[in-house]
Amino acid sequence: MRRLIFFILAGVLAGCAGDQPMSPQVSSPPKSETSKVNGAGQSVEQFYHSSVLLAGRNGAGTGFLFRTPQGVFLVTARHVLFNSDGGLWDNRLVVGPQVRPGGVPGSPPLTLDLPLLQSLGELRSHPRLDAAVVRLARPAKSGTGPAEIIEGVLATGDSPIGTWDGLLTDGDCLPFARVSEGMGAMLVGFPVSLSAILTTPGGHADIPLLRRGTVAGRYPGGPLIITDIPSLPGNSGGPVAQQTDDTGHRWKLIGLLSGLIAKHVGSGANDFEIHTGYSLVVPMDVVLEVIHGWH
Repeated sequence: MRRLIFFILAGVLAGCAGDQPMSPQVSSPPKSETSKVNGAGQSVEQFYHSSVLLAGRNGAGTGFLFRTPQGVFLVTARHVLFNSDGGLWDNRLVVGPQVRPGGVPGSPPLTLDLPLLQSLGELRSHPRLDAAVVRLARPAKSGTGPAEIIEGVLATGDSPIGTWDGLLTDGDCLPFARVSEGMGAMLVGFPVSLSAILTTPGGHADIPLLRRGTVAGRYPGGPLIITDIPSLPGNSGGPVAQQTDDTGHRWKLIGLLSGLIAKHVGSGANDFEIHTGYSLVVPMDVVLEVIHGWH
């Protein structure tokens, strides 16, 4: 099961090597910047509400819904949708259902025709880093009213996208240059490896789970964030946030989970991987670079 395998450091950074400068251009925060981030941030519930389970025939992952002036988008890790050869893992992807605070199901699931969306230019990925974006709806042509669902996005029942409110937006993001080492970090995802344990008779395990940790550092070779949040299969593509206050009640979106950093030990038939406990996060600067390609 390809998406149940951890995305390790070498795979994430494969596109970072080369002679061309990496985009976006980012810099370290000024030394005078305080550790506390200005701005209220969002509640934990907001991240639950925006997170969705992504399920195909060949595996599962996590994504989150994101709204900008260009439309409503599904954001996830590139390796959740594409294999190492650049082909799609699945032709159809089920998104959702959206979960309300308290685990109450919200909007019904969507089915995405990925080859069609790709042919229309509505499925895009970053050329070097582990980020992919699908536009689900575009702004209404009149400039007002519900967003218009993109061809290839199949909704059950009434269109949920035009009426979805409370989604994460670009105003909820913290730029890479302002990510602070030592601050609290949070991941929301769907660890499918726990589904057999969490599922109860008559119930289901399709609920997002939260994990906490710390912003541990930055990868020196490019715009990647390192956290000590333990990652499980199925969490790839989930939103990662940084704490913005002393209570842990307010958060800013800093990126999406790419995967766990693993280390190879031994050689030949005795070669195996050990998981370091650290995870890589693709910053929102990279995601917004992809999204801003839509006009």
